[in-house]
Amino acid sequence: TGMLENRERVRLGELRRARRARVFAAMREHGLDACLFGRESNARYTCGVRRLWTAQSRPFSPTCVVVRDTEAVHLLSFSASVEGLPEELRPDDVFPVTWNPARFAEHVAATPGLPEARRIGVDGMTPGVRRLLEERSPGVEWVPAEGMMRALRRRKLPEELACIRTAV
Repeated sequence: TGMLENRERVRLGELRRARRARVFAAMREHGLDACLFGRESNARYTCGVRRLWTAQSRPFSPTCVVVRDTEAVHLLSFSASVEGLPEELRPDDVFPVTWNPARFAEHVAATPGLPEARRIGVDGMTPGVRRLLEERSPGVEWVPAEGMMRALRRRKLPEELACIRTAV
């Protein structure tokens, strides 16, 4: 489906914007100020990143932070460069990889707009990551967001159907 963009059958930038708009609308509907996505399918749906750098432990690590009020998406660095970064995202929207969990939690907690969030959706979280984030975000209500994302991904946009037909 990567060739679709070159052949102009589907404008992938518009598809990414439509998906992101759906995510923000669902966040408003569910009363979520922000979401932390660790599952690649949710990060890919939200921002269009093709493959996240996943050398870190995979039980749960937020690789995509979505803030409703700023309508911003922030990513864990998924490569050594910004090559392949969706055009809607700037290099400033990428937070760095670190092997120190406390430093990683600080980067996530310092995401613009996240300190003000009171209700944050997650698609999974280990007890250790939860503790680190709770220490940096007191008073936050952590709620499941996987069901919301599955419902979004289940109902296909016309552009997504065109991609599926081409792939098949």
